[in-house]
Order: sequence, then structure tokens, then C-alpha cells
Amino acid sequence: MEIVLLDQTRVFVYAAFLGLCLGLVYDVFSFFPDTFGQRVLRPVFDILYCLVFMAAFIALVLLRAGGEIRWYIPGGMILGLVLYFVGFSQYIRLLLRGARRGMRWLGKGLRQLFGWLEKLFEAPRGN
Repeated sequence: MEIVLLDQTRVFVYAAFLGLCLGLVYDVFSFFPDTFGQRVLRPVFDILYCLVFMAAFIALVLLRAGGEIRWYIPGGMILGLVLYFVGFSQYIRLLLRGARRGMRWLGKGLRQLFGWLEKLFEAPRGN
């Protein structure tokens, strides 16, 4: 009986860790449509997230739980997601906001640089 309980506990911990990872994937997937301002990307990334979530769940069930879906697998994933959104999400989103600002700053600097280079290499206009 101890081995079965140990295996179930291990699968529960894997499911909780998978929930944490999927929370991170959710924040990263929501970063792209917010950054690039394209409303078309939001549904695409939502569908992609659902596919990643489904594939991860199926892989966990097949590889670690012997193909049996038990109540503690979705429970562990939900626990991992809740722990991620309560504990880590605010810090990850802060980092992603900083990355977004950095990308905007870099884009602005590159536009100025290329504008300056364009002016430098313009052909002189005759009278």
C-alpha cells in the first residue's frame, strides 16, 4: 500500500508542478498580444494555450499515471495554478512589463539611429 500511496503522491506533485509551469506559460502567452497590440493574436494565443494545456495533461496522465485519470491529477494542477497566480504571477508580470518597456525603448532608439543614418547617407540635392 505504501508504494501506491507514494506513486500517487509523486503524480500529485508532478501535477502541481505542471500547474505552476502552465501558469507561467499563460503569462508569457498573454505578454505577446498585449505587447504588439494586435487583437487578432489574443484568440490565437488562447487556443495555443489550450492545446499546450491539453497536451501537458495527456502527457502527465499517460507517462506518470499509467493512463488513469484520478481526482488528484486535476486537483494538483489547479493547486499549482492557484499557487502560481497567488505567489509568482505578479513578479513575472512585472518582469514582462519591464521587458515590454525595454523593447519599446530599444525600438525608439533604433528608429532614431536609422533616421540619423538615413540623413547621413542621403544624396546631396543639386540646385
